[in-house]
Amino acid sequence: MPEEQRQCGDCSLCCKVMKIPELQKPKDEWCPNFVRGRGCGIYADRPHSCQIFHCAWLTDLTMGPEWKPSVCKMVLVSKPGLLAVHIDPNANRPWRTEPYYAVLKRLAAQGQKNQTVVLVVDRRRNIAILPDRDVDLGYIDADARISFEIVNTATGPEWRLRVMGAGEVGG
Repeated sequence: MPEEQRQCGDCSLCCKVMKIPELQKPKDEWCPNFVRGRGCGIYADRPHSCQIFHCAWLTDLTMGPEWKPSVCKMVLVSKPGLLAVHIDPNANRPWRTEPYYAVLKRLAAQGQKNQTVVLVVDRRRNIAILPDRDVDLGYIDADARISFEIVNTATGPEWRLRVMGAGEVGG
């Protein structure tokens, strides 16, 4: 018997907060194919990026019902080295409220061990949540990347982050 599998159900927040390159749909705007109360109006023919997309709430069964995007107003996306937290632009910093902030801080501490950054994308601002502080990285171009390293200091390991432009080399 396969593991329990979650369904999107009434949630379509990814249709708003995620960029869909094939449709030239920008981040933080509703997809033109979204139909209120129904979801995707072209589900059978949706773009490849939509077909392969699964938010962390769908794939991580340890996340409770409070993490369903339609409830928390955040879409979490896990990739190697990154946990991106995409915020509904109509919500007022839900990532800073409890129980979410404490969990994101805990994930940041765990991420420090396996070099995974927790990055909040709130109204296109990028905020790195680190175990000891939050770092507002501002607006980051789509072709930029975040370089990070963990430096051992007298008080323990510390993240050092830097936004690098396209083609920029360094660590």
